[in-house]
Amino acid sequence: EYDVNNGSQNYYKVISNAQFTLPNTALGQNSVQVGQGFLVKVKTSPSVVSFTPAMQFIQNGLAFKSANTSWPAVELTVKTDSLSSFTDIAYNEKMTLGLDPSYDAGLLRGSNKLSVYSHLVNDNGLDFAIQCLPENQLENMVIPIGVDYTKGGELKISAQSVELPSGTKVILEDKVLNSYTDLTDGAEYKVSVNSDTKGVGRFYLHTTNQIISGLNNAVLAGKLTAFAIGNTEIRIVGQVSSKAIATLYDVQGKVVMIENLNEGTLNVLPTTGIKPGIYMLSVKDNNTLQTFKFVIRP
Repeated sequence: EYDVNNGSQNYYKVISNAQFTLPNTALGQNSVQVGQGFLVKVKTSPSVVSFTPAMQFIQNGLAFKSANTSWPAVELTVKTDSLSSFTDIAYNEKMTLGLDPSYDAGLLRGSNKLSVYSHLVNDNGLDFAIQCLPENQLENMVIPIGVDYTKGGELKISAQSVELPSGTKVILEDKVLNSYTDLTDGAEYKVSVNSDTKGVGRFYLHTTNQIISGLNNAVLAGKLTAFAIGNTEIRIVGQVSSKAIATLYDVQGKVVMIENLNEGTLNVLPTTGIKPGIYMLSVKDNNTLQTFKFVIRP
């Protein structure tokens, strides 16, 4: 067992205004007891942070019937034999795909050399311990997950959820091994990583009610994913018909590329010569349309 509150794991408990409760952690806590020390992570330095009397409140220990219920949320856990790290994704109708100040909480790394975190769906390049997203887009979002592990070796990845819509599955995608693992019912994904593993680009989190045909090396039925590999290619993973068309746009909405896709579960679009930047990709297949936003890097 891993106790996140006793300091033995050498990382920080994260506090934000997100309202969710998960069984084994208090990452969703939004209050600090009188006399308890804390740190504030800021985007720029120097910054001014104000604490006013209006922020103070009394928190009773008893739960009342009228109390707010938990937001839907998923907690992703990464463990080794002796270390653990957690990151949370919470859903609420008032949240956005970008930065939600005081709700999205940036990662403040500890000293245990193991960290798991997410990047915003509308990525700003920062690592987040808590990310809040719009509940009504739960089916359509693909969340980049980052893992830092200095030592390297086997990792055990699992998930817990609360208040997700009935039938919703929590799926971990591993792009290196081209696998999808259903973590919904306590399953654990074991994977070995190299020493000095760092950053996003390998693991992605999906929440979906789609039926999965198998686990490893499977493709989510009826759901596509797309990602860029450097500035060399875009890969579109998922079943499409011979009528599918992919269109790539730059941030000004200008069409950069239009390609007819091949029927099957993998299509590769060369991007050599395309300038680094943020792009939108739409895939239209008969009467369905799915869009993606990602960065093509140098």
